[in-house]
Amino acid sequence: MKMGKLDSLRARLKQLTDIERPTPPPTPEEQASSALRKRLDRMYGKQKAQVERTGVSPDVPSAPFELTRRYPLDHCHGRYPLETVLEAATRASAAELASHDNLQGFDPRRALYLDTETTGLDSGTGTLVFLIGCGWFEEDAFVLHQELVRDFPDEPRALAAFAELLGRFETLVSFNGKCFDVDRLKMRMTLKRIPHRLDHLPHLDLLFPARRLLGLALAAEGCGLQVLERHSLGVRRKEDIPGREVPERFFTWLNTGDDDQLRPVLRHNRLDILSLVTLTAHLLERAAAPVEMAADPLEAFSAARFLFQHSDRADADAQAIAGYERALEGSISTRVRHRARRDLSLILKGQGRTAEAIAVWEEMANHRRRDPWPLEELAKATEHSTHDLDGAERWTLRLLEVCKAHLPERVADVEHRLARVRRKRAAKEVRG
Repeated sequence: MKMGKLDSLRARLKQLTDIERPTPPPTPEEQASSALRKRLDRMYGKQKAQVERTGVSPDVPSAPFELTRRYPLDHCHGRYPLETVLEAATRASAAELASHDNLQGFDPRRALYLDTETTGLDSGTGTLVFLIGCGWFEEDAFVLHQELVRDFPDEPRALAAFAELLGRFETLVSFNGKCFDVDRLKMRMTLKRIPHRLDHLPHLDLLFPARRLLGLALAAEGCGLQVLERHSLGVRRKEDIPGREVPERFFTWLNTGDDDQLRPVLRHNRLDILSLVTLTAHLLERAAAPVEMAADPLEAFSAARFLFQHSDRADADAQAIAGYERALEGSISTRVRHRARRDLSLILKGQGRTAEAIAVWEEMANHRRRDPWPLEELAKATEHSTHDLDGAERWTLRLLEVCKAHLPERVADVEHRLARVRRKRAAKEVRG
């Protein structure tokens, strides 16, 4: 083909490709998303105009719903003013409360209180975090901000805003956030390639210390946030929605634009965040004086166990003993009573109070005759500490009986112990 014809062909092809192609019509989903975005943008524009015209803070209700509010420090959520946590943190250790050294020096003013709402409980990539609720102390107020994902394409903006906010704080506070909120946020931010600090930020998850200090007392109801509100914080939610309704309400709002569907979700989330603040205060107060704040024998047991297992304070053993003794004086289940006696005896043994420990082990041996543990402790104590060889032989024989019936793999060791005790006893009689 000659160059002239080739150039002519190229020119014609260029003319054809330069023709503007018609834009395809938007899909129904794109139309709904665009309509929602425009409606919300109009709402935010009206709110901004009102602020500029009147000087009224956007925290004052002036729109169908608000995404940022400021609460005075003396605002009471149940029995507790929000500022209570600031003083409580000076009297108790969050590191001890949560059993995490990285929470040493916890400062509520440098903490971000986090609660999210999602489109489901599933941990898969299809679960959207559509509301990121955060709270923090700022000068003389507590700021509560809710980052709403206004439609699916809006998610990267909301996640990026949260990541930027996160950079201002030293600690994260949540309730079951380690297993839910943070896990979902990390997944969504990884999918959207948004850098974050969630893997490195110290995290006070209140669920775990609440279980340690109050879980047994609340076993019948469970240790959920709203149960803790009623039991410990004096919060009685009115006109609140159950959490299971949240995803359906979000999808209905997304499809219909009915703000009445979303308002209760935003309120539910705000109440959760306020409860994070006051529950932190309550748990810190309990950690400072766990036995004194125990309201019943089960709480006294939990307080004593917290001190025994998680505290390194100088008077931890003395307080734990008081808690276990108070629990044992009350009405508790056989299982809890056994655990209280076991822990109490170990503290007494560690302090060299052998006679008192023996008395506890004897109670255990008499109440649970097939339990080898108190029998072995009695056999060891009477042989090596009190040198009561008659008692040592008696307790070892009982231990051997239990092992023959239930623990055959231990029979040889116990028979060896029995033979040793009898040799010692015979030698003592010869010296005699």
